[in-house]
Order: sequence, then C-alpha cells, then structure tokens
Amino acid sequence: KGTNYFDGYYFGLNWRFNVTERIDLSMGAQYRTLLGEHSEHYYYLPIQGFVHHYTKERQSLIDIPIMLGYAIPLGQKVTLSPFVGPMFSFAVSGSTHEEWSYPFNTQSDEDWYGDNGTRKRFNLYAMAGLTARFGHVNLTGCYRYGLLELSTREAFSIKASGFSVALGYEY
Repeated sequence: KGTNYFDGYYFGLNWRFNVTERIDLSMGAQYRTLLGEHSEHYYYLPIQGFVHHYTKERQSLIDIPIMLGYAIPLGQKVTLSPFVGPMFSFAVSGSTHEEWSYPFNTQSDEDWYGDNGTRKRFNLYAMAGLTARFGHVNLTGCYRYGLLELSTREAFSIKASGFSVALGYEY
C-alpha cells in the first residue's frame, strides 16, 4: 500500500537496427543505480517527545531493453520516434540501512538478496516512450512498468515502475 521513491542514474549503450525505412529495433545494456533516503519524526507518547527515523536504500541493476520504434521525420535533422518494448532487469545488489534515535538509538542493515533476503533479483518491465533525435544527439523519455512480483514474502507486495529521461549521442 505504500510507495517508495528513488532517484538514480543509468548509463549504457544501445544498438539501433533499421528494419524498414521508418521502423527500427533497438537493443541495449545499461547499468542503473537507484538511491532513496527518507527521514521523519514521530511524536512518541510514552516519553512525550519526538523520535527520529532515517532510512537509506540503494539498489544496483543491469538492464537489457529491447525497443521497437517508429521514426517520424520533422524536417532534415529532427526525428521523433515513439517506441514500446520489454526490458529485462537483474539486480546486482540492494540494501536498506535504518536508524532510530531516542529512546532506543538503534541501527539495522538489510541485504535484499543475501541468504535471508526478501526480494527477487529478476524483473521484467513493459516500456513505452519517445525519442527525439537532433542530428546525432538523442533525448529520450521513457516510462517502465514492472510486471513481476519482487517480494519473497507473502505478507506484502513489491512491484516497480519508473520514469527516466536520457541524453545520448549516436555514432
């Protein structure tokens, strides 16, 4: 029922193959890192004071997107290309670090994928987006929706989705 927000970055390479004059197939390999921090204060009634809770999460993944695009020329050097396709994703690492202040002053760390990890490493996304090509420079906006359940616990559900913006150069 809750949502965690992550900021991050990714870099990688894509190879684009022309299927027809207007249709192309693009495949890639990317390394993605997601970072999330959350800090909140609670009013804790038994001590009649505030308790601070801080959470830091980090995840690193390897993604393989496959996109089918349709080129729409808008003049000599500008082309818009809407695309759709799947993206396969494998989590390399993931962790949560939590800190609680007064009255307990405790810390805990969780490895998402270790021996007692609670998350699955593999995900499959459905993607849709738009690439604008200006000569050799590309600007891409993409939405991805995770299709698989990532939690190994039956008590709660984890699904992933996200929006990304990319700047690229085509050789």
